[in-house]
Amino acid sequence: MRPKRADMGRGIWFVKRAVFAVCIPLLMAPVLPVAAQTGAQCAAIGDDGERLACYDTLFRTAAGAAPLASVTLESEQLIPARPTGRAPATITVSCEAEGLKVTFGFAGNTMSSIGRDVGLTLQNDLARARSSTLPVNAENTAVLINNTADTISFLDSLEGTTNLTVRVTPVSTRSLSVRFRVDAFPAEVAPVVAACE
Repeated sequence: MRPKRADMGRGIWFVKRAVFAVCIPLLMAPVLPVAAQTGAQCAAIGDDGERLACYDTLFRTAAGAAPLASVTLESEQLIPARPTGRAPATITVSCEAEGLKVTFGFAGNTMSSIGRDVGLTLQNDLARARSSTLPVNAENTAVLINNTADTISFLDSLEGTTNLTVRVTPVSTRSLSVRFRVDAFPAEVAPVVAACE
């Protein structure tokens, strides 16, 4: 007796479904370790290539990737902006894959003639001013404190401060001196700092 066409169709359907159920998990197996969320999970991966891919996913971010968390404070006055107009200067504290970072933005002005670093002076209220040479961002439009330890030190220096004056001399323009009201800033950035711990 020949099998009925309907029974053959069900049999083929069952075989396809069984193959699908077995093959899909096998195909996904190499992907699962790469999607690991912690360093401990990456360390447990036996294959060197997969472990490296896991760490790359964990610690590297694409260029221009959004920070995990950030808070931006604007200056009390407007400064000359590039290409035209006026805009506030900004201080942004962000939690990124590399850790905490502070970005001082000066309304699009070009910061460094050589594109690497620039002098920046900070003055808390009427205390003595502190000057340092800091790196600029890839676009050469902002000054960076780009490591967690120095960012924490900067934020700690703001405790008990009402006004922070920031001075910088961009390329092809006069010196800019901007004031930020920072008395509430440490409390505002606390969640960002916590997100990076």
